[in-house]
Amino acid sequence: MTLQFYLGTAASDHREAMVEAVAKALKAGKEVFYLVPNHVKFEAEVSLLQGLRDLNGTGQAQFAVSRLQVLSFSRLGWYFLKNTEAYQRPQLDRASNTMLVSKVFSDLLNDDATKQQLHLFAGSVHNAGFFAELADQLAELQTGRVTSAMLADAVTRGASQLQDAEKLKELQIVAAAYENQVQRFATSAALLEELTRWVAAHADRLQNAAFFLDHFNNLSASEFHLVHTMLHTGADLTVALTLDQAPEAQPQGPGLFLPAAKLYYQLSQSVADIPGRTWQPQTFMCRVNHGPESFLGGLDAFWRSQYGGEASPAVSLTAAAKAAVQGHLTLYKASEPYVELRAVARQIVQALHADPTLRYRDFLIVARHLAPYESYLQPVFDEQGLPVFIDRERPMENHPLVALIQSLFAVQRYHYQYEDMMKLLKTELLVPTGVSAKAFRDALDVTDNFLLKTGKQGDAWVKGPKWQYIDHIEHRPTSGGAGDDQVVLDQAKTAQINLVRDFVAASLPPLFAKWAKASSGVEGATALYQWLDQVGVTKVLGQWRQTAIDAGDLTASTAGEQAWQQLVTLLDDYATILGGTADGDATGQFDLQGFADLLDAGFAGASYTQIPSTLDQVTVSETGLSRLAKFKHVFVIGATSSVMPDTPTDHPIITAADREALQPLLEEGAFLPEAGAESALGDAFLNYLAMMAGRTDLTLSYPEYADDENHASSYLTQMAAYFDVPTQPWPEVALTLNVPQDFSSPRGMLADYMRVFEQAKADHTAIPAAWAKIMTTLQAAGGALGGLASRLAASAGTQNPIGTLQPALAEQLYSPHMSISISQLERFYANPFEYFLMYGLGLRKRPEFELSPLDSGTLYHKVMELLLRQHGNLNQLVQDGTLAQTVAALVKENVQAFGIEILEADDYWRFVARQISAMLTQSAKMIARQQQNTRFRPKQFELKFGRGKGMKGLELPLDGGRSVTVAGRIDRLDETVIDDQRYFMVLDYKSSPHEFSMQNAYYGKSMQLLTYIDAIDETTGPFAGMTPAGAEYFVFNLPRIAYADYIDPKKPEALLQNYRLKGLIVLPDDADAAHRQQLITAFDQSLTPELAKDKGQQSAIVELAVKKGGALTAKSEKKLLQQSQLTALLAHNQRLIINAATAILNGVISLAPLQFKHESDIITRSDYQAIMRFDPATGGDQYHHVAPLSPEEVLAKILAEQEDKNNE
Repeated sequence: MTLQFYLGTAASDHREAMVEAVAKALKAGKEVFYLVPNHVKFEAEVSLLQGLRDLNGTGQAQFAVSRLQVLSFSRLGWYFLKNTEAYQRPQLDRASNTMLVSKVFSDLLNDDATKQQLHLFAGSVHNAGFFAELADQLAELQTGRVTSAMLADAVTRGASQLQDAEKLKELQIVAAAYENQVQRFATSAALLEELTRWVAAHADRLQNAAFFLDHFNNLSASEFHLVHTMLHTGADLTVALTLDQAPEAQPQGPGLFLPAAKLYYQLSQSVADIPGRTWQPQTFMCRVNHGPESFLGGLDAFWRSQYGGEASPAVSLTAAAKAAVQGHLTLYKASEPYVELRAVARQIVQALHADPTLRYRDFLIVARHLAPYESYLQPVFDEQGLPVFIDRERPMENHPLVALIQSLFAVQRYHYQYEDMMKLLKTELLVPTGVSAKAFRDALDVTDNFLLKTGKQGDAWVKGPKWQYIDHIEHRPTSGGAGDDQVVLDQAKTAQINLVRDFVAASLPPLFAKWAKASSGVEGATALYQWLDQVGVTKVLGQWRQTAIDAGDLTASTAGEQAWQQLVTLLDDYATILGGTADGDATGQFDLQGFADLLDAGFAGASYTQIPSTLDQVTVSETGLSRLAKFKHVFVIGATSSVMPDTPTDHPIITAADREALQPLLEEGAFLPEAGAESALGDAFLNYLAMMAGRTDLTLSYPEYADDENHASSYLTQMAAYFDVPTQPWPEVALTLNVPQDFSSPRGMLADYMRVFEQAKADHTAIPAAWAKIMTTLQAAGGALGGLASRLAASAGTQNPIGTLQPALAEQLYSPHMSISISQLERFYANPFEYFLMYGLGLRKRPEFELSPLDSGTLYHKVMELLLRQHGNLNQLVQDGTLAQTVAALVKENVQAFGIEILEADDYWRFVARQISAMLTQSAKMIARQQQNTRFRPKQFELKFGRGKGMKGLELPLDGGRSVTVAGRIDRLDETVIDDQRYFMVLDYKSSPHEFSMQNAYYGKSMQLLTYIDAIDETTGPFAGMTPAGAEYFVFNLPRIAYADYIDPKKPEALLQNYRLKGLIVLPDDADAAHRQQLITAFDQSLTPELAKDKGQQSAIVELAVKKGGALTAKSEKKLLQQSQLTALLAHNQRLIINAATAILNGVISLAPLQFKHESDIITRSDYQAIMRFDPATGGDQYHHVAPLSPEEVLAKILAEQEDKNNE
C-alpha cells in the first residue's frame, strides 16, 4: 500500500513519469486501473499505450497490454459492479433525472400541506430550465454526500448565517422526497457509493491493485470518498498533478496552482487515519522537458511569476527564454468574432501548407466561452476545408424530433392552433406515404399562406368540407344584366392544402383518441411510440442519417439516432418512474399533461454525446475542460477582459455565500463544489493549462467589438509587456496579394476575392492581376467550386439597374387607353417603381388573417353610407337612443357581407368589432352635430366616377393617340344654395389624421381632393353648374378628452372639435361681401357677425375663425383659396395626371421615392421594402429629392407654369 505523487509544472513531463510508474506496476504483477476524466479517456488510453510501447522499445506497430484498464470513475463502477444487483437497477442519466425531479416536484405540489411550504420554488415552475437546474442541484447534493437530513440539520443550526435559509428549507423538502424516489434507480452518485462499499468489502482483491489518477484537478466528495476507501483497503495509488511544489499546509489563494495544491493536500492528509500505517506519502518531481530557455519554459515563467502567489518560488525570465517566446507568441485583435475566427482558420490552412509534417490534430482552438462564435464555427471551418471537432456539450432540445414531440402535445392541448400545427409539420418528420419531402414542403408552404389568410384552426383541420384556395372573385354578368360575383379557385393549390389537411386528419385524431382512452402511463407512452413508428418518423430519421453519411457528415448522422434513443430511454424511464402497468391498476388514469411535462423536462436535460468523427481533426474547446497537452499550436480566441479572467455566475439555488456558510455545518466527508468568486481563484490555472497545451506556438486574440465594446484580457496585455510582443490587427485581405499571408483554401480565396473586388470598387481601382489570376484559376477548377466562381464572377460589379420598360410592353400592361385611380397616381409620384411592382407586376404581400387598413376602411365607408342613406336625419336616431343599435347592426351585417371573418373569430376580435361600432356611433353623432350647425346637406354618397354606371370620369388625351381616364369614388357630396347659386363640398372619410398640403398637391403626393373637385366640375347631369366651396377630410376616431373639458359649460364643443373638418375652402373671387359672408356662415352658422359682436368665434366644424366684429382671422384667410387659385391648382393637377400617365405608358419604372428632407417612410412603410433596398450613404442614393415649398411658393410656381403653357 503506497500513495505517490508526481508533481511538476505544465513544462514538465507528467506522461513520462506515469508511463514508467505503470510499467513498473505491471512488471510487479499488479492489476492497473488508470483513472482519467471521462471526456479524455480515449486520448489518455492511446497516449498511455504509445508510451508503454515506446518504453518497451520494440517499435512494433501493434502493441497490447494485459492487466491494464484505462477508465473513468463511472466506467470503474461498471467494471466492478456490472454483475451486481445495484447495477441492474434502471439507470438515470441527466435527462431521466430531470424527468424524475419534475415528477417528484409535481407530487409535492399536489399535496396542499407541502405546497404551502414551497412558495419560492412553486413560483419558479414555469421558468425555462427550472427543473434542469433543480435536478442538477439535487444530483450535486448526492455527489457531495449531503443528505436531506444533513441539510435540514445544517439549515437549522446555521439559519442566522445563511442568506437564503428559506430557499434551502424548501430544497431540503424536495431533497427528502427525491431521495425516497431515487432509491429505485442507479444514479452516478449512488453507483459511486455502491462502488465504495464494494471496495471496502473486497479489500483482498485490491491488495494487488494499483490505481493511477491523471488529469484531475479536483474530486467530488463521492469520488474522494472512493479514493480514500481504496487507500484504506491497501491498494496503491499514484497521482499526477500540475503543481510546482508540495504544500505543507492547507493552501490558501490566490495562487496559480491552487486547485491542484488543494487536491494534493486533501489526498495526502487522507491517509492519516489509516490504522497501523508505517509509511508516508511519497512525492516525486517530474522531469522538466521544456527548460527555462525554451518557448514553454519562458511561458511557464510568465505564469509563475505573475500568478504564482506567495507560496511559489520566484521565477526570472532569461534573455534566451524571452527570445524563444518572442519567436512563437503572437498577439492579435480583430474587429469582431467572425473576422477573428476566420483569420485563425486561414492561418491554420497556411501553416498546414507551409509544413507538410503538421496534421489537423496539432491545432487547438480554445475560448473561455464559445457562445460568441457558435454560429460561425462550422461555416468558417467548412469554408476553409478544415475537419473540426467542437468539444462542447450540445443540448438536444432543438432537434426536430424534440420539436415534434412538444408541438404534438400542444396540438392536442390547444386543439390545432396555427403556431402549433406549423411547428409540428415543419419538422418534416411527418410526410405522407408516397409523397416526396419536396412536394410536401411545397404543399406546406401553400397551406401556411392559406392559414394566415383565412385563420382556419381547431375543428377546421379534421371536420367540415374540403378547403378551397380562392384565387380571386370574378364579376360575371347574368341574364338579368346585373351580374354577380363568382369565386374562382386555384385548383392546384386547393389540392395541396387538402393533401396536408387530409394527412393531419388521418394521422393525429387516432393518437389523440388512444390517449383519451388510456388508463395508465404505460398505455399512453406505448401509444406515442407506436404512432411515431406507424406515421414513418423512424423511417425519415433513417433517411436523414443515410444522407448525412453519404455527405461525410458523421456528426450529423448520429444526431437523429441519439435523439430517438433519448426519447426511447425517456419513455422507458417514464414507465418506470410512474410505476403504472398496461392494465392501469397502479395509476388508474393517464395524465396526458403530466406525461408531456415530464418528457419536456427530460429533453431539457438531454445533450448529444460528443464523438470525434476522425482521429485527425482541429479541436475547438473551452478552457474549462481538461485536456492532454498533445498539440503544437494553440489559438486562444475571445481573450477579452470580461472573460479572462472570468466572472463566474453564482449558482441559482445554493449560492457561493451559502456554500461557504454551510460547509462547517456539514458532516465530515461531505462538501459541495466551489461557486461564484471562490471558484474564480482557479481561473488563472485553467488558462495556464490551456495555453501550455501547445509545444511550439501560442496565439492570443480578441475581438474589439462583439455585443459591446471589448478590451483585451489582462493575460494578453501582461504577456505583451512581459515578453515585449506587440498586439497587432489580424491581417486582412488587401488589394496587394501577400503570399502566404493572404493564402487560404480555394473556397476561402473565392470569398476573399469578392471582398477585394468590393474594395477595388470603393477605391475606383482595377482588380490586381494576382487576384484576377486567382479568380480565373478558381473558375477553371470545375465542379461545384468552379460553377460558383463563375456565377460570382458574372455577378461581380453588377448594379442590376432598374432601367425602363419598352413602351409597347408598357401599353400591353396598362392599355394605351388606361384607366387609373387617384391612389395609383399618388403612388406613382411617391415612387414609380412601387407603382410598377403593385400594378404592373401585380405583386402583393402574403395575405394574413388580420384586419387590414383596406378591410377596416371598406367597413367604415359602407356603414356610414348606409346610415346616412337610410337615416338621413341622424339627430332623430340620437334623440331616439337607437343610433348605437343601428350602427352595431350595420357593422354586423357588413362584416358578413364583405367576408371580414376575423371580426367574428374569437372574443378578442368580437371586442374589436364592438369598439368599431362605438367609434362609428361617436362619429355619426358628431356628423349629426355638424349638420345642426351647417347649411350644407348631404346630396350623394359613395359617388363613383369613371367606372360602370357612375359619373363620367376625367378623360384626358395623351400624345400618340393615347388617353387616360381617372376613376374614383367620392365618399360624400354636400350641397348648399346661396342666392340661387349651388355650392358643393366634397368630404372624404379617413381613419387617420389628414390635412391638405399645397406642397404635397404640387408634387403629386396628395391629388385626391383636387381630382374630386375637378370630376364634379367636369361632369354633366345633376351636378352640372355647381360651384366648388371646398373639399374636406372627415376622420373616424374615438378621441379621449379630459373629463373636466367634457363637463365644462364654457367648452360645449370640446368633443366636436376633435372631428373638425380639414382640407381646403374656396371663396368666389367676384362675390360681394354679403354673399361671401353667407358662404362662410354656411360652413358654420356660429360664424356670424352678430355672434362675434362681443368676442371672436372659432368654428368646431371647419378650420375657420372670426375676430371680434365678424371678420376672418389672419390664419383663416391663409386657409382660404380664391376661385382663380383653385383653377390654377386644378390645371396643375391635370398636368400631373397627364405627365404620370405618359411616363407610365412610356415605361418609366424608376426607383425614385419622393423625399422632402430626410424622411424615409415611403420605403420603410412599404410592403416591398425588401425589393427596394439601397444605401444613400454609399453612393446608392435613389431618392427623388424635392425642395419643401410654402403655399405661396406653390401658387407662384403653378402660375408661372400656367403662363409658360399659355406662351407655348
